[in-house]
Amino acid sequence: WLRGSASVLARRMVPATLRVMPAGVEQRRYKSEKAKPDMNLYPLAQAIEKAKNEAPKRNFEESIDFAMFLNIDPRKADHQIRTLTVLPHGTGKDKKVCVFALDDAQIEQAKEAGAYVVGGEELVNEVKNGRLDFDATVATPKAMKLLSKVARVLGPRGLMPNNKLGTVTDDVAGKVRELKGGITLRADKAGNLHANVGKRSFSPDQIKDNILAIVDTVLELRPTGVKDPYIKSTALSSSMGPSFRILASDLTALASSPTAAATPRVAAPVAAGAPLRFINPNEWADADINRVRSKKLRRYLIARRSAEGLETPEDTQADTFAARSRRRHVDAKNRKAAAAA
Repeated sequence: WLRGSASVLARRMVPATLRVMPAGVEQRRYKSEKAKPDMNLYPLAQAIEKAKNEAPKRNFEESIDFAMFLNIDPRKADHQIRTLTVLPHGTGKDKKVCVFALDDAQIEQAKEAGAYVVGGEELVNEVKNGRLDFDATVATPKAMKLLSKVARVLGPRGLMPNNKLGTVTDDVAGKVRELKGGITLRADKAGNLHANVGKRSFSPDQIKDNILAIVDTVLELRPTGVKDPYIKSTALSSSMGPSFRILASDLTALASSPTAAATPRVAAPVAAGAPLRFINPNEWADADINRVRSKKLRRYLIARRSAEGLETPEDTQADTFAARSRRRHVDAKNRKAAAAA
């Protein structure tokens, strides 16, 4: 009872002008932007103009964010997308790169390339004590043995140097320049991929080049066996502005043109005699069966070639189980032909 009376008295003592607060400018702006979202599909150039100009001005420089929804299943090992790509015009942010190196020449090269901090064992001790004022890391192969002390510190934050991303290398100067102008693309467990493609002050052509560089990279990393459409939907927005959907066909058409490739990428060559985990479905007749790692895929290739009359000398080296599978396939085809006759 006492508590309730105190609250009533407190409300009566507060003037009405203070009890009813008018909606501020930010509240009205939020309500206007929370209206029904725009579900129309726009060409890339029009979506960039809308993302830059339609959202109200803020008291800070907003970023332009690009999102893609891919037709992949990241639970499968071959459907995971994680790579580093260089944007032609950067993101507008000054990325701080930390370099772990032991050689004096490599330390000097990293400093000249613009590394934020460079060092060896003493830098590892600083990180162990809590220094994390950097955005990316690079390490030489010789320095990786020192990073085992801070793996639990850098790993959960996504800062641990990684061979897959190329951040474990002897070319520290080149990697520092690449990281300062590039971003890491990684699809989440739902198949969504988000990337920062610049600032709102960028010109439309700069944002367009950055977006096409990302689309070009994603198309090159398309996993084997993914059905169309590979890119289900895309959208562009500013940090606090509305989102505008982009025609996926417009993106793929621009990315496949010769002028759209903003940064040249060379696929890693397959070593001669290296085992094959996957093959192109259109190359079943020319694939080297003895290099196929999967027994199931090897049996399928042998059976299909036998049924089409394309048996090759390499097929005879396959295991006996595959040979029995081939004979069963041929016998079934002969029985089907005899029944039809």
